[in-house]
Order: sequence, then C-alpha cells, then structure tokens
Amino acid sequence: MRFLPQTLFFRFLLIILIPILLLQLVVAFIFYQRHWENVTLQMQNALISEIRYIFSVALSGKGNMQPPLPDIDFLRLHTFTLPNQDLNVYQKTVPPSYNDASLLTFDQRLRQVVELPLFLSYSRNGATVIVAGQINHDVVVIEFSTKRFRSPTTYIFILWMIGTSILLVAVSITFMRNQIKSILKLAEAADTFGKGLNVDFEPSGSKEIRMAGRAFIKMKKRIEHQIRHRTELLAHISHDLRTPLTSLKLQLALLADSTNPQAIVEAIDKHVIEMERMVKGYLNFAKGEGNEEVVSVDIVTLLHDALLQYKDARIELKQRINSYTMFIRPQAIKRACSNILNNAIQHAKDKIVITITKRLSSIYIIIDDDGKGIKRSMYQAAFSAFHRLDESKDGYGLGLAIVKSIVQSHGGQVRLAKSPYNGLRVVVSLPV
Repeated sequence: MRFLPQTLFFRFLLIILIPILLLQLVVAFIFYQRHWENVTLQMQNALISEIRYIFSVALSGKGNMQPPLPDIDFLRLHTFTLPNQDLNVYQKTVPPSYNDASLLTFDQRLRQVVELPLFLSYSRNGATVIVAGQINHDVVVIEFSTKRFRSPTTYIFILWMIGTSILLVAVSITFMRNQIKSILKLAEAADTFGKGLNVDFEPSGSKEIRMAGRAFIKMKKRIEHQIRHRTELLAHISHDLRTPLTSLKLQLALLADSTNPQAIVEAIDKHVIEMERMVKGYLNFAKGEGNEEVVSVDIVTLLHDALLQYKDARIELKQRINSYTMFIRPQAIKRACSNILNNAIQHAKDKIVITITKRLSSIYIIIDDDGKGIKRSMYQAAFSAFHRLDESKDGYGLGLAIVKSIVQSHGGQVRLAKSPYNGLRVVVSLPV
C-alpha cells in the first residue's frame, strides 16, 4: 500500500479522520433528507396557504389592502396594494437580486396553487422575500422574512457539527502525540544502545508501550550481561594461560641440556592436558546456550535422559508431574542439570534428591543434597564466573555460572537455598 502514510502519526490520524468524515457525511445526508427537507416543506406549505388566503381576500374585494386588513394581520405578513399598477412595471422598480434554489422551488410550488401573474424576488438586503400578484388593475405586494420559508438553523447545525469534529480531532491529536512520543523515545533508546552508547531509558505511555519498553530494558540487561561475561572470559583466559605457557617455555629451554628429558616431556604433557581442560571449560562457558534451536520437548523425559549417565545410588528422583511439554533448548538444559548434579555428587554424603514439579506458570527442578552446603552470604557469589567456593576441588568456577546463563536465556531463574537435608538446594524455575 504505497499510498498509505509512512509515519505512525499520520496513520493514526487517518484512523481518526476517516470515521469522523464518514459520520459527518451520513449525519448530514440523513439530516437533509429526513429532517431539513420535511421542515422546509411544512414551512412552505403553511406560507403558501397564507399567501393564497391573502390573494383570495383581495380577489373577493372585502376591503382595501392598504393598510392591512384586521382579519389578516395575525399572519404577520407585510401586505399592501399598489392601485392602478402593472406587474411588469412594478417588477422593474424592484432592485435586482439573486435567486437561489430555495426561492425557485418556492416560486414553482406557489404558482401551482395561485393562478395569478406572480413575481418573486429577494429584497435588496436579502432579509425578506417579495411576492407580488396582479389582481385586476392592481398589484398586491406581500413581504415576509426569509425565515418563514427556510430553516435558519440548518447552517448553524452544520457549523456546530464541523466545529465539534475539529475540536475532537484536535484533542485526539494531542493525546496521539503523547503516545507517539513514547514510541519515539523507545526507538531512540534502542538506536542509542545499538551504537554502543549508554542509555538511560524509563518506559512511559500506554500499557502496551510500557510493556515493550520493559522488554527492551530486559533485552539490554541480557546483552550487557553477556558482553560482560565474554569480557571476563577473555581476561581470565589471558591470565590463566599465562602460567602454564611460562612453564612450557621454561621446560622447553631446559630440554636441550637436561639429563632426564623424559621427565621434562612428562611435565610438558601434564601442562598441555591442564591447558586443554582449561580451554574446554572456557569454551563450555562461552558457548552457553549456543546456536541450538528451541524445540518442543517433554521436560520430564528430558530429565530422565540426563540422569541415565549417572550410576549413583544416592540419586533419587521425585516426580510431581508425569509429563509436561514445553519449548526449550534441550541440550542446554541437559548441560545445566548435569553441572548442578556434578556439584551435588562431589559434595553429597548419602543423599541427592531431584524434584520436578509445576507451580502456577513455571516448571521447577529442585536438586537437594546432604553435603556441608555453603554460607548464605556466598549464595550470590556462587553464580559468578571463575569464582571457586572450594579451592581444594578441581575446576575453574564456571559450573553454576553456566547454569545461570542457560536458565536466564530461557527466561527463567536459578537460586540457592538451605536444603532440608542440611546441604545445598538449587532451585531452577523455567516459565511455561
């Protein structure tokens, strides 16, 4: 539709103007056809009857028409007689004036009921109408206000209707500008953020626009969070790889003069394995949800599949639901569950309980263990990348950070709590 306006403002304006214009046309048509014409017809019929009555009085010769007879004074028509006057001669004495459709119609209808030579015209100022008729050798003149044969309120009604419509359009434009302003603010904030600049945006406007604004803020925070994590990842890679690389350089330098080269080769191999594990952990963290597509999956079946790799008698699964299909990235969710379970297996004593349930509009996966747990003050720090809660254990502090990244990418949340078995509880909630 190339003829449609390109801007949202003018499209909204068309949405407002077109119904108003159609309403005006329909109301005007009905008013003219059903009301104004009927009122005008009734007024003209009454006036024609009065004029006919006056001419009949003059024809009967009941009295002199100058001044008006008492029995026709109630008609409120200015009537007088010009004795010994010819209608054609009198017509020339009347100043020329315009004739409109209303007067021409009235003239035709009057001539149908009054069989006399007639002359009709507006007065010079257009406020009155002159009707003259030839009766014998005299000319009978009748003057009356134009308000007697057409309704003066017609134009007032139309003007009021147009004026009210203009006022309504003006008020609508004022409110519409405020709504458009909110959309423009959102577009400007998105453009500024897209250029890599910091933007301070507060959603405003209607409920739908505020929802879009809040969605933009959530997206902005997610992108900033991912950028910050990638930056941290690069910084830690640079820092953590420096130590084994330095050792490799030193050992390679000593290799030529060493009396025991096999020991140095074994040390080099150990460092290479360590670097391989380190890089693999970084890649898993960086991959996060990866490019995996969202598909419809039974979350209960998925959890069963994730548990197949574990042959640990301490693991117990409690199902509060037998089946529930939802849209997720299955491999990413499996990776998140595996990371949580791996931590639980390392720290649990005798019991690991996995519970899956549905509450309101979320699926909950709860993993409890009976290990020593962690302090409440460390709950938030546990999700930070490269933060190791137990330095005695192998790893790079990326397990729970990966879990948080995956869960948040699905619009869910993950939190830690005290387990009823005195260990640690990990609660994963995914919106359905």
